[in-house]
Amino acid sequence: MVSSEEPELFRQWEINFSSRENETYLRRIIKVYEAHPLALRVIAGEMRGFPYQGDVKAYWHEYGNEIEQVEQLKNSSEERSKSDRPRLDRYSLDLESLVKTRIEKTFERLYRTHPLAYQLLSMGAVYRCPVERQAWLVMLSEQDRESCQTAFNTLILRFLLESEKKDERVLYRLHNLIRRVALDHLSQIEEYE
Repeated sequence: MVSSEEPELFRQWEINFSSRENETYLRRIIKVYEAHPLALRVIAGEMRGFPYQGDVKAYWHEYGNEIEQVEQLKNSSEERSKSDRPRLDRYSLDLESLVKTRIEKTFERLYRTHPLAYQLLSMGAVYRCPVERQAWLVMLSEQDRESCQTAFNTLILRFLLESEKKDERVLYRLHNLIRRVALDHLSQIEEYE
């Protein structure tokens, strides 16, 4: 069941779903991902960015078939085992792998549209704990400052970095699932160097 809070989060994240059709698409996405906060943040970050620019319908046209497949799988498994109440991490189609797949697609898109942001995201996986913005920017020291800042801002706008305030400083880190995917990509980058 989708509460009224999740769609409101998408509004706060500047996602346009003013039409009933867009709201239906959004609610289906939320339901498939069981309102998983990381999944919703990643999806909202993708919707906000290029090429969707906050348009739910455009996003649905590209990924709606995947959502429909997951809906069918979930319905199929319920029919086979009505007494089973699957846990979040024990689906036949594991939510974590759904999120990981979505994150992989985000990495691929980031690689194509913002290669420097992709590189920064992958390199940032070495940080186990939150660090200041400057620690992120220094990783791209061969690049000009403006390009580094644009790459960093791209990661913020796509909700790929989490921020926290500690001792009057703002620190940034990767969610563990994003970090795990980023580490895989980092090893790929290092192979090509």
